[in-house]
Amino acid sequence: MKSQSPVIIVKDVQTRFGTAYVHQCVSFSIGPGMIVALIGESGSGKSVLLKEMIGLLRPTAGNIYLFGKNVWQCPEYTLKKLRSRIGVLFQNGALFSALSVGENVAVPLREQTDLSDSLVRAIVHLCLAFTGLPPETCLKMPSELSGGMRKRVALARALALEPEVLFLDEPTSGLDPINARAFDLLVRTLCDSLDLTIFLATHDLDTIAGIADRIIVLSRGTIIADGTLEDTARVDDPWLQAYFSSRVT
Repeated sequence: MKSQSPVIIVKDVQTRFGTAYVHQCVSFSIGPGMIVALIGESGSGKSVLLKEMIGLLRPTAGNIYLFGKNVWQCPEYTLKKLRSRIGVLFQNGALFSALSVGENVAVPLREQTDLSDSLVRAIVHLCLAFTGLPPETCLKMPSELSGGMRKRVALARALALEPEVLFLDEPTSGLDPINARAFDLLVRTLCDSLDLTIFLATHDLDTIAGIADRIIVLSRGTIIADGTLEDTARVDDPWLQAYFSSRVT
């Protein structure tokens, strides 16, 4: 039986820039095979927390664990191994404009493996297929793609090393409603078919209503709600009530 131990633990994290606190005593844990959405008003520190979780930004205090390893206390080679087990889709995709689609998807394979060119090409085509893109997309440049296609390419790159956990930062930002819902469906399908754990920072209410198993709400530097859509919608908080009432039914 697969272990149900948490794959992510955030414990008593504090983040301060100068004298201003972004996070104060943020704690939660995430088990495998779930889609967990982190929401909060603009400036609440969602993207900052995500960067801390993947080892790009050191918190002022507290501990973050991936697969049981302390991200900010393990040696560099251990952190490198941890990063090979995760995939990241940064806000706006962050594709390299001077590289073709195929070259973009191949970047983590080139940097972190010694695979042959033919095997790299095969994996690139497979990752593109996972995200619904045909093989000929490899030859296109990012500037030739629509916003929705760029998001899919960025997701294909995040899948290249067969990660166990995906971190997505505002994955539907900039997409029209049709493409946003199609991307949501893709994320849900990948989670279920590949048994991925997915942690996404988002402001998109339709995303969390459509695919999230659990919602964590960050406000005023701390977690004010953590549970299902129904659980969080019942929390008596002015911003949270305004957020949920903003959805057009």
